[in-house]
Amino acid sequence: MPLVDFRKDGPGYANWYSRVNPSEGTQYLSFRDVPGLIEKHVKGTTTLDYGCGAAKSAMSLKALGLHVDGVDVNEEMIKLAKERDPAGDYRLIKGGEIPVGDNHYDLVFSRWVLIEIGSKEELLKTMREFARVMKAEGTSILVVLSEDYFRANWLTAHCLHDDNVLESGSSVKVHFPQTDLTVYCHFWKDADYQEVIKGAGLRVVEKINPLGRDEDGIPWKTERTMSPYSIYVVKKANS
Repeated sequence: MPLVDFRKDGPGYANWYSRVNPSEGTQYLSFRDVPGLIEKHVKGTTTLDYGCGAAKSAMSLKALGLHVDGVDVNEEMIKLAKERDPAGDYRLIKGGEIPVGDNHYDLVFSRWVLIEIGSKEELLKTMREFARVMKAEGTSILVVLSEDYFRANWLTAHCLHDDNVLESGSSVKVHFPQTDLTVYCHFWKDADYQEVIKGAGLRVVEKINPLGRDEDGIPWKTERTMSPYSIYVVKKANS
């Protein structure tokens, strides 16, 4: 059961991520309801996929008719993104700084990125950068692991930790049996996300915790009664 640490092994993490299908198993719930949220809350098409990885989210967003740029801190991920989508605009960034001017995007999308940040100061810095590049009427959609994610085993993911009580920022190992790999992520409470969103001058206009449904055609387990993900829809506080 190999352990991949994204903080130390960028190529290894990129290789692992390229083998995960976000449309299968538990991961399916991380995007199933996103098109409806975009239709409801987003005006315009200019979109940033922050932490674009191998462009899997970007391609799904483009299929909705959005014009998508992608950024990531992992050079190997950017290489994979360009291979998957040669016509796309994918850029390597450092320090979380987005290489565009203020008020640039109608939508900032981020899936499974905030869980890779290990300090609340960095979370706040990231949210402030999102706020900077969002247009006045812009929207951010943030997909993160729910608190329940760390308390249960899922169809295609298992958390591995010894303590029954997790503290904000705790590093947790998550095992994905379909690829027999384990990765690190960080535990954050809903209160933590709410705090940094508000601290960045933003506000939550909707939050959902998607559950598995019969019509998904997936043999759900825990996902029927507990949600592995929290999805925040965020706008500027003065909008």
